[in-house]
Amino acid sequence: YTSMWSIDSSDVTSPFFVKSAPTPTVANKLSAVLDLSAFTVGNSYTIRLSATDSAGVSSFTTISLTMNEAPGSGAVAVTPSKGVALSTPFSFAALGWVDEDLPLSFRFGTVPVNDDLSLNLDSAAPFGDVRSSAFMDGVALPPSAHALNYTVGCFSEAVDTFGASGLAADVVRVMPYSVSLAKLSNASRTKAAEAIDSGNADAAKQVLSATLGSIASATDGSRRRQLLGTPGAGSADLRASVLESLWNTYAITPVTQADVASLLTVLASVVDTPGEVTLPVAESSMLFLKTVLEASQEAAVGISPVGAATAGTALLHLFETPLFN
Repeated sequence: YTSMWSIDSSDVTSPFFVKSAPTPTVANKLSAVLDLSAFTVGNSYTIRLSATDSAGVSSFTTISLTMNEAPGSGAVAVTPSKGVALSTPFSFAALGWVDEDLPLSFRFGTVPVNDDLSLNLDSAAPFGDVRSSAFMDGVALPPSAHALNYTVGCFSEAVDTFGASGLAADVVRVMPYSVSLAKLSNASRTKAAEAIDSGNADAAKQVLSATLGSIASATDGSRRRQLLGTPGAGSADLRASVLESLWNTYAITPVTQADVASLLTVLASVVDTPGEVTLPVAESSMLFLKTVLEASQEAAVGISPVGAATAGTALLHLFETPLFN
């Protein structure tokens, strides 16, 4: 007998894969591989298997396939609308998400703000992995730059039972924690230790990001010293302290794509001013990068586009540190 896999009239011309190449039909095979990336979200398709025996008698069977739609109609609410890094606790709420494939799970995080104050949604950085609750309280947000009117992008992402997700974003204003480096260091150590001791890895990463953001926003003098080749010792010590806390945070962090991305986001901020990164911090940062990537590989969770981009950014910064110079 002979057989043929095909698809009834649809918007997809080559729905199958044969030897990694798209093809409209598959002949004389007991199974066929579909290229699901070619299918349209929300559409239904009919896959047909026809067979004809040596006497010319034929028959067929079909199966219907409906492509999953991502959750929609949702929003994120962040309160209060403005605050201070490391001082103001923010609350996130994922509101109004609609989907047939319940229950939904939720992920929260920040979104980079462009110079024109638009949001770069493709680079949304999660605080951690999905959670069952549509709310997250006590969030420590990093400050933004004065040139951006201290605007910080925030997002909620709703994920259905099949993994399809929808994302909604909004903005708040977060100003730097304008205190001395010594007070900033003490506040960071205390808040990070509390989060780590309670097993809250997401909160610890938020504290560390807010700390590093406050260095960048509040200590313009250290940046000028960097350009002159005389980095500030206080900033270097604080980066070393944050990296130590980041290692402790890693020890309690699950290995998921989102958690790997969030860990690497903090690391990239640790080394984002190479003139304030000492050789021991650079060496430890390189080891941290290697350790997290190996853990991701061993757990077979892969790495998200945001995680890959952040790892590359961290490595580029490290190339400018004493480790390579």
